[in-house]
Amino acid sequence: MDSGAEGIVAAIRDAGATFLSPIFDELAGVVCTGGTIRSHIGIISREFQVPGVVAAVINEEPDAGTEVEMTSSGTILRIEG
Repeated sequence: MDSGAEGIVAAIRDAGATFLSPIFDELAGVVCTGGTIRSHIGIISREFQVPGVVAAVINEEPDAGTEVEMTSSGTILRIEG
C-alpha cells in the first residue's frame, strides 16, 4: 500500500495473518472471517486498540473501496452512496 492505510477497514480471511503488521496502527478496523478472540489477529487488534471482528460472517464480499462502518457492537454496515 503505497498511500498508507489511514482510515481503512481491512477484511481478511486468515486469523493468523501477520502481513498487516507494518500498517496495523493506521487501520480504522479489521474484519476477519476466521479465528477466535484468542487468534493472532484478535490479540494484535486489542494490543493496537484497533476495533476488530473475528469469525465474521460476510454474506456478500464487498469490492475494494466499498465504504463501511463498524459499530461498537461489532456490526459491519455497508454505507450506500
